[in-house]
Amino acid sequence: MSRRLIVVVFTLAALAGSARAQRPANVMPNHSFEEGMSGWQPSVNDPSHVGAAVTVDRTQAKHGAQSLKIGLPAESRAAATSPPAPVRGGQDYLLSFWYRCEGFSETGNYAGVNLQYVVNWLDAEKKPVGAGGMGLSYGAVPEWRFMTRMYLSPQEAAFVALTFPMSVNDKGRPSSFWLDDVQLRAWPGEPKPGAKTWVFRVADGTYQQDLFRRVADDDTATGFAVLANPRFNDKPGYLAANLYTRAIPPGQYRALYRLKIAEIPAEPQALLAWDLNTDSVGFLNAGTIGTAAFKQAGAYQDFVVRFVLPPGVAWIDPRLTWNGGVATWIDTITVVEEKTFTQDDVDFLME
Repeated sequence: MSRRLIVVVFTLAALAGSARAQRPANVMPNHSFEEGMSGWQPSVNDPSHVGAAVTVDRTQAKHGAQSLKIGLPAESRAAATSPPAPVRGGQDYLLSFWYRCEGFSETGNYAGVNLQYVVNWLDAEKKPVGAGGMGLSYGAVPEWRFMTRMYLSPQEAAFVALTFPMSVNDKGRPSSFWLDDVQLRAWPGEPKPGAKTWVFRVADGTYQQDLFRRVADDDTATGFAVLANPRFNDKPGYLAANLYTRAIPPGQYRALYRLKIAEIPAEPQALLAWDLNTDSVGFLNAGTIGTAAFKQAGAYQDFVVRFVLPPGVAWIDPRLTWNGGVATWIDTITVVEEKTFTQDDVDFLME
C-alpha cells in the first residue's frame, strides 16, 4: 500500500472516529440490563399471590445477553423504575428503547392489560418538576419493536427517571413484557440550508368538517384557514388530521403548526392537543398547547415540535385536536428536514 493511500485511509478513519465521538451519549445507567437490575427499582402489587414479578431474563435480549421482564400471570400490577439520570434543563432529549410483549389483546383494543411508560423530570433536589409518557400497545408485540420519542426537558430539570408500569385486571389474560436498550440522549439539530419542506394547507380538507369551518383569512397565503369557534360548536375534534405524509425518509425533522387565537384569557386554559401519529410505531411525539403559549391574540404563531422518524414507517399524520373554549384558526402544518439519515445514522439510532 502506498504511503499516500495509507495517509488517506488513516485520515478517513480518524474523521469517522471523530464523528462517532461527537455523537450524543446515552445518559441512562445500566440501559441494557447487563448488570442485572442494578439501579432499577421493581415494584409489585400482587394481593392474590399469582406470581407477578419483575426480573432479568437471560433467554430474551435485543441488546447484549439479557433484558428486563415484567410477568403478570393474572390480576396484578408491577413496574420498573430507572435510576435518576443527569440531564440539562431546556434541552431536547431523544428517548428510545426496544420492547416486546406476549398475552395482551387479540384485537389490539384494550382487553384488561395495560402497558405504558412515564418520564419523570426532577430538579437538583430530585423533586418533580414535570412528567410525560405514553401508552404502549394493547395488543401483543411478538417481535422486538423499536420506540423513539423526543422530549424537551423543563428548565428546572437536573435529572430524569423512567417508569414502565403494567397491569392486568380481572378480565385480562396472563401477559409478559420485555424491555431492552433504554437510551436517553441529548439531541441537537437545526434545519440545514436549503432543507426540504412539506407544507400541508389544512383548509384543503384535512379537518373534521362536521365540526369546523373553512373561512376566508387574509393572513394566510391562500386566503383561507380552518376555524374552531365556540359560538358555533364547543365539541372537541380534529382541527387537522388525515394528512398521511408518505414521502418522508428516515431522519430528524421539525413540524410547525401555524395557529392563531381570538383572545388570550386572563386565566390560562388548555386549548389544543397535538400528535405525530404513524402507521406502525404509535406516536412519534405528542403534547398540548395552552392559551398562555400565545404571545399575541389575532396573530399567527408557529409552534415547533421536533421528532425523529425511524425506518419502517410508511406514513406520519400530524394531527391537532381542539379542546373547545377559545376561537382558534389553523393555516398550515409544515414539516422541515433537519437531517436525512444515512445507514450509519440509522445504526447509531437503533444500535
